[in-house]
Amino acid sequence: MLRSLFGRTAQPDKPDKVVIYRPVSAVGIGHLLFSSAVYGALARQNGARFVVTAKGTVFDKGDDGADFFSNYLVPAWPDDFDVSLGHTPIHAALAGDAHPPASAAIVGRKDAIQRPGREFPDLKTADFIDRWDDDAMTPRALAPYALLYVDSVVPEREPTRSLPRIAPIFAPHPRIVELAKAAVPHDAYVAVHLRHGNGEHLHGRTEGTDAAFGTYLETVAALARDRASAAGIGQTVCLSDNFETAQRLADLTGGTALSPDDLPDRAHREFLIESENDDVRAARLTRLLVDLTILGRATHIVGGHSLFCHAAALWGDPGRLTLVNPDGSTAGFGELPGP
Repeated sequence: MLRSLFGRTAQPDKPDKVVIYRPVSAVGIGHLLFSSAVYGALARQNGARFVVTAKGTVFDKGDDGADFFSNYLVPAWPDDFDVSLGHTPIHAALAGDAHPPASAAIVGRKDAIQRPGREFPDLKTADFIDRWDDDAMTPRALAPYALLYVDSVVPEREPTRSLPRIAPIFAPHPRIVELAKAAVPHDAYVAVHLRHGNGEHLHGRTEGTDAAFGTYLETVAALARDRASAAGIGQTVCLSDNFETAQRLADLTGGTALSPDDLPDRAHREFLIESENDDVRAARLTRLLVDLTILGRATHIVGGHSLFCHAAALWGDPGRLTLVNPDGSTAGFGELPGP
């Protein structure tokens, strides 16, 4: 029950409410952190408690789904906001009859409509809301539900653009911050991030020939140079999941690409799934969080449409973020590609 979970007696006129974010296994770190912030903001606006798990993702292979958060991150949510981590609180929130079917809803994908109920049978009779239904996805439309279970691949555009405040749920662990400061000790710098993807499909990245991707690189680099010049900043740090891409950005901006030491030669997800050595996995996760923290400490962030950039922008003024499309058009924080 929610009362036993959070140790607080519900007031008669203020029934227990909870928002649960259950990411699918394929999400990236930036995706997980940005989505947690979006659905955490939704929970706060609706006077609900918030539960998030990382179980089953490539970052957390433990049974409870809280190990990744505790090893690489620290809480950033306000003291007056109830947040629980892991799978155990989800089971507790769904137990008994605290939330009858009429008051529970799943936000998810039509092509995976059975997935939540297979994992949590108590959800089989809950309402289903298509995550692309903008009318149903407004915070006001979702407010009547006492329990909202979010099971989706990407954060939905409607709550992202209509919530008045999206704040981080997590911050980087102090040891991660120290590593980031050691790698980039500057107080002011422009950070550029562009994922080559190593074969992954990504929104906002030109697919196909290397020549097309090279043109995109030049577009991103030109905007980064403009941002640095306008702000009078002499340092530009270039990041990617592929060192060749980072170095090409550095060559085009006059900036610096961080050491390639442990960047894999294949997609991060694939690398983490296939790595059987826990020390290798830990090193890779640490590097990913260090890169994210370097972005988050930057004066300006320029990048492609990766949620890695959105998550980093949360650690400071989100207005620092400029996203670049292959055609040269730009977008800001919270502006997500459509379906």
